[in-house]
Amino acid sequence: MKSESDLAIRPEGDGFVGGCPDWSQAAGWNSELSPDWFNQVVWPALAHRIPAMETLRLERSWRGHYARSTFDLSPIIGRGEGALENVVFATGFSGHGIMHAPATGRAVAELLCDGGYQTIDISRFGYQRIASERPVREVGII
Repeated sequence: MKSESDLAIRPEGDGFVGGCPDWSQAAGWNSELSPDWFNQVVWPALAHRIPAMETLRLERSWRGHYARSTFDLSPIIGRGEGALENVVFATGFSGHGIMHAPATGRAVAELLCDGGYQTIDISRFGYQRIASERPVREVGII
């Protein structure tokens, strides 16, 4: 891992849950556990970033589906302007899907029912940014 840019950790019960995606793996479902990935990549990055984590040890691990938008790692939300006019996208979240689902559902409902975004203008996440090669990178997450 070149940097800790995709490293994530948060409290969970009596411990912590977190990790870092292995971008060398193909997108999609992968249930093969890899404790070595944690020990060789995630744990050293955590210890570097948060010295108190140096004593951290892996208790359990799991894997699942991970497939973010490869264009800019941000979701694609809205109509397929200029290409697929009759398609509405709400995809490309992966690790953020459950967190962004309520806002995305509301935005898509407003787009379909009202003809546009009413609560928050999220047009910057539209398909057109891909066709125009204008990536939207997340800046608040390290």
